[in-house]
Amino acid sequence: MVTKTRTLLVYSLIPIIVLLFSSCTFRMLAAFDQEVMDEFIAVHKKIELLYLKLQDVPKEERTYVTFRNDYLEIESSLQNLVVINGMRKKNEETTKQCEIALKLWQDDRKKHKEKDFVSDFIIKKHREQFQRVFIALIKGEQAK
Repeated sequence: MVTKTRTLLVYSLIPIIVLLFSSCTFRMLAAFDQEVMDEFIAVHKKIELLYLKLQDVPKEERTYVTFRNDYLEIESSLQNLVVINGMRKKNEETTKQCEIALKLWQDDRKKHKEKDFVSDFIIKKHREQFQRVFIALIKGEQAK
């Protein structure tokens, strides 16, 4: 009788234990944040807009001074992404990706400033590069 009761008790506790442990998750990543996702999309749109503006202007009018404010606004937005993501716990990979995007942007801005010109090839190459970076950031945030 005691063995039967004990067996019944064990079998009745198993579903409860399974439910308890299945509702607990061990997170190795930061939780999804819609505001961060929106910011990724907003910054990507600014970058896309700048490259579209550059493409739309004749080559001889693609001076750094003409686009300086766009570059600085985007750089500020990228720095903000680094700070926001750096403050989130368990978010080192996304923070690193944002730092890489910022470094790429600073390098591109510096080259444009030094040469005071951007070719169609560079516009295409850099636009595709930032599309890849932001697709990775957005997919990474969606996976959280």
